[in-house]
Amino acid sequence: VQTGFNPQARLQQNQDLTVTTRLRKILDWVVGLTLILIGVAGGFVPFLQGWLFVLAGLAVLSSHNRYAKAALERVKAFARRLRRGRPAAEPPAKAGRRPGESRGPGS
Repeated sequence: VQTGFNPQARLQQNQDLTVTTRLRKILDWVVGLTLILIGVAGGFVPFLQGWLFVLAGLAVLSSHNRYAKAALERVKAFARRLRRGRPAAEPPAKAGRRPGESRGPGS
């Protein structure tokens, strides 16, 4: 039994997929931005851990936005450095004398 090619059914299937994909993308943006806003507000409220919501919002948005993905990757790299026991960033070198260095001939 040969079913044949039905272009109308194929077109309807593609349109349904497109609508579903668009709705998913809109829902992801709404959820991601809402989580980030809650996280920012949580930075000012003592009982709400804002950074958790910001991370969750970045995770949701990272599949749709390159800036969110880059920010999430930076946070992951920071967490990896902390887990290894390394400082997040090296402190800047102080200008002036080195430890143990004298001030000059009169000191």
